[in-house]
Amino acid sequence: DAREALAELRALGLARQTLLTGDLERVAGKVAAETGIEMVVAHALPHDKLDYVMREIGAGLHPLVVGDGLNDVLAIKAGSTSIAMGERGVDIAIASADVVLQGDDLRRIPTCIRLGRQCRRTATANAVIGLAWTLAVIALAATGVLGAVWAAILHNVGTFIVIANAGRLLRIDETRSSAIAPSLVSRTSHAI
Repeated sequence: DAREALAELRALGLARQTLLTGDLERVAGKVAAETGIEMVVAHALPHDKLDYVMREIGAGLHPLVVGDGLNDVLAIKAGSTSIAMGERGVDIAIASADVVLQGDDLRRIPTCIRLGRQCRRTATANAVIGLAWTLAVIALAATGVLGAVWAAILHNVGTFIVIANAGRLLRIDETRSSAIAPSLVSRTSHAI
């Protein structure tokens, strides 16, 4: 599933992908070739992984770090965003990550990216809806159009509207193909 997951991440705008591994160079090269990863750093110790992530950040990139082991913890902690693979991941890697996937299916990483982007859009919409609704209720109450009881009721209706809008996040399609609209591409530019 790694080839499919990495192809979908590229379609989402995470085009630069690097394999940072402590494995032998020939093994890392073979895995990279099978998955479509162009950049490989083999024999990487924990501090090498950290240094790599810090160089990427220093270059103005926003690396997404995915890992599961003790050797990944420093890089996971340093990444702009990090995902720990939780099924076989070590506890400290899981505790250090921004997101923990409860399994080892790499195809869930693109779903996680899409969900995160949708959450950001929904939060923005909810802030606008909530603020506009509240200001309208306050204005109507201040001008005497609404009494206190109706103002309280309408305020709570606004809360339900925001909750209903957020509930749409539950409908995200995990089986969505890699045909992602260009408007979904974010500033995150590198997957490690």
